[in-house]
Amino acid sequence: MAIDEAIKVSELVHRIADAPITLRSRSQLPAATARALAAAIDAEAAQLEERLEPALLAGLVDRHDGRLRATVDADAWLASPVPDRWFALAKAWLAATPDLDAVAGWSPTQFPLADAAVLAERERQHRQAERLGLAHRGTLTTLAADLRHDLQHDLRHDQGRGPGADAGSASAGDGGTASAGDGSRARAALAAHVPPATASVYLQPDLSAVAPGPLEATVETRLRRIAALERAGIASQWRVTAQSVATGLAAGETAEELLAFLGDISLTGLPQPVAYLVRDTAARFGALRVRAVDPLAEGGARSQARSDDEHMIRTIAVDRALATSGPLQTGPHRITFRTSAEEALEALLEERYPAVLEDDAGELVVRVPDRAPRRTRERHRLVARLRDAGFEVGEQERAWLERQLLSAVRERVPVRLTLTTSGEPVDIELIPLAVANGRLRARDANRDVERTLPLSAITKVAGLGVSTG
Repeated sequence: MAIDEAIKVSELVHRIADAPITLRSRSQLPAATARALAAAIDAEAAQLEERLEPALLAGLVDRHDGRLRATVDADAWLASPVPDRWFALAKAWLAATPDLDAVAGWSPTQFPLADAAVLAERERQHRQAERLGLAHRGTLTTLAADLRHDLQHDLRHDQGRGPGADAGSASAGDGGTASAGDGSRARAALAAHVPPATASVYLQPDLSAVAPGPLEATVETRLRRIAALERAGIASQWRVTAQSVATGLAAGETAEELLAFLGDISLTGLPQPVAYLVRDTAARFGALRVRAVDPLAEGGARSQARSDDEHMIRTIAVDRALATSGPLQTGPHRITFRTSAEEALEALLEERYPAVLEDDAGELVVRVPDRAPRRTRERHRLVARLRDAGFEVGEQERAWLERQLLSAVRERVPVRLTLTTSGEPVDIELIPLAVANGRLRARDANRDVERTLPLSAITKVAGLGVSTG
């Protein structure tokens, strides 16, 4: 179970690394995104947060400024062997769960006076311990004992080296190379049960590919560019699609390079439908080119798309799925959008148009991975959760609130507010611009408009004091 969980958490980190997520108010995942992530690891959407929590605790993904992103440590961690990935997750989770024995032996009858929230949290931790292989049937596993032994050994080792001795060393939690003795017993115990890594898949005529075991990191990284993962696990299942092939082409691959790679890793040869899909997608690739434009010169439009295919341009202009992007046809081969070039591109790709991003010179733009910086993590999950979720603002906190908003104005830090006036509470994400005379002037981060609000209407606040650097 520990192996499977490490692989599935890896898939979550991979997907967040490939496409950072804009969070809803109160730092929540959009419902559709949560369902898609849960489906990728064959989990319930309601339990997605607890499956993601070990990666948050290990500093592999970061939830700040209204976004969920992979961190600068995620890529090295994803490229490491499965036992190393598990060790980083388990070590961080254990550090945030000091009462592991009680968690392992959890039962509702142990806490007859506990309220529903306490019971739910304890049950959540118990499920996490079982998935990480640290608890089974109410008792600690030998893997948990090995992990504790390794961590205690490392602590004694660090204390013997003295303060500041490890300033230049890498840690497993940072995605770096583990030092000798760092989790050696626990990782060795887990490695004995991990199937050997493979560099091959069974490529099928229905465009699916099945990996019989964990893929080598270099093979998985490249396959991920040109195939969509359908089922994560020790044995994974992939599917080659037009959109996934277009992703590979946008990363700089050619059709022949993609076909050569698939032929090399396939144990069943290169099926004709796969070859046809790759070549057909390559022939249409770049037929729709998106770039930024000057809003002053374009009547408020911020981006455009051009294509030699007049029918495609006409179709985009009346496509209801793109209505929020504000498409406006300005010629037989050109259409403008009120969203940024990146947002227009995402919307077009979502509707499976063969769109690519270009610069002002017409050159293809290769996207640079967006990574969050390494941050100091809270050791206890409750502190981190309260800090991110925010708190209620009462009369005694008004002066404190005004000081924090003034600080946010100076540092351009986004905030998430709950406003209560005469109707129902409303959540809103803002970037404060000024605070004066009991009122807040701020820019609406989602609608790009300014708002002026009375401080007395703010009943809950979150996200203050978080650097955007």
